[in-house]
Amino acid sequence: MGRHAGWIALYAGIASGASVILIPEIPFDPAAVANAVKRQCERAPSRHAVVCIAEGACARGGMQSIIRLDPASPDPIRLGGISVAASNHIEATTGIDSRYVILGHVQRGGPPVAADRVLATQFGQHAMRLLREGAWHRMVARQNSRITDVPIAEAAAGQRVIPLDHPLIEAARGVGVGFGDEGKA
Repeated sequence: MGRHAGWIALYAGIASGASVILIPEIPFDPAAVANAVKRQCERAPSRHAVVCIAEGACARGGMQSIIRLDPASPDPIRLGGISVAASNHIEATTGIDSRYVILGHVQRGGPPVAADRVLATQFGQHAMRLLREGAWHRMVARQNSRITDVPIAEAAAGQRVIPLDHPLIEAARGVGVGFGDEGKA
């Protein structure tokens, strides 16, 4: 998840109070990440730091971490291993014990929370209205906190990467979250 767009990592990183968020849209400097972790561990009462990493994140001038190739797949590249590499680098550079958790290992379900049920109800009601009106080839969406619909062709037209001036990036930076690009060229 987060192959070419870091939306999930950005939201999860902010929600979890991450010290550093690494996304494909912002190439990172491994030394800047290690330094941010070290600073956080030195000043936090719990002496820990959270680094949230999208699988497509890569070091400045580097390549995405490919774990294997699947020649039978239409998209044969399988990303993976960036969290292991980052964890190993942080530990080797700072001496701070480092662990990693792969989101796919922990995201497998759970009961819906109230917000899930409310959103599902809103989406379902809007979808049924579209069907009654004969509005085909539409996708229900939430935009600017409103339930709306968009042409399905528009929704499927391509990858939606995070704009570098997105308000969530600004908000995260504003509260001290690093993106590993400190001191960028």
